[in-house]
Amino acid sequence: MSASLHWGDLANYSTALSPILAAIAVVGRVLWKKLSHELKPNSGASLRDAIDRIETMVTETQHELENHISYHKGQESAK
Repeated sequence: MSASLHWGDLANYSTALSPILAAIAVVGRVLWKKLSHELKPNSGASLRDAIDRIETMVTETQHELENHISYHKGQESAK
C-alpha cells in the first residue's frame, strides 16, 4: 500500500475542507467585531472605558500615597 498522496485525493480533501474553513472565517469575523467594539471607548460602557477608569484611580492613589509618604518624611526630619 502506497503512502503517497494523489491529486485526486487532494481535490477531495480541499472540497471537504473549504466549507469548514469558510465557517471558521465567519465565526472569527463575528468574534473580532464583538471584541474590537469592546476595545474602543464608547461613553463608558466598553471594556476599554473600564480599564481607563481603573488606570486613573490607580494613578491618583499612587500620587496620594507619594504625598502621604513625603508628609511623614517631612515630620520625621522636623524632630
